[in-house]
Amino acid sequence: MAEEYDEHWTMSKKKLIKDAFELFDKDKKGTVPQDEVRTILQYLNLFPKETALAKEILPDMHEDEPTTHVAYDKFEDKVLELMKDKSCEPSGEERLLQCFRKLDDYENTGTCKGYIEAGKMRDMLAQKGKAPFREKEIDGT
Repeated sequence: MAEEYDEHWTMSKKKLIKDAFELFDKDKKGTVPQDEVRTILQYLNLFPKETALAKEILPDMHEDEPTTHVAYDKFEDKVLELMKDKSCEPSGEERLLQCFRKLDDYENTGTCKGYIEAGKMRDMLAQKGKAPFREKEIDGT
C-alpha cells in the first residue's frame, strides 16, 4: 500500500527543507553551492550514494543549466521526491550497530572496548570509503 502524502505532510517537509537550505544560503540569494548539497541532504536525514548524487540528483537539480550553485525551487522539488520514494533513507539501527562493532574491533583485537577512539574515528571518516568526509563535515562547521 502506498503511503499517503497529504497537504500537511508536504507543507511540514517543505518547511524542513527550506530551513535546512537557508542554513547554507549564506548570501540569501536563493542558491547554495553545489558542494553543500550532500551536507544539506544529510541534515535532512537523506543519504544518497555518491554515484546517485553525481549522476542523478545534482543533474536533476540543475536541469539544463549546469552551474556551481543549486536554486531553491529545484532543490525543494528533488528533495521532496527523495523523501517520498525513501531511496536515500539511512540504514536500520541494527546495521549501524554492526558497523560500530566492526570498527570497535577494527584492529582485530578479539575484544570490543565499547567505544571508538575519537582520533581513529576522525582518520577513518577522512580517509576510508568511496567518498570520504571533508574536514568541515567532520568538524561540523
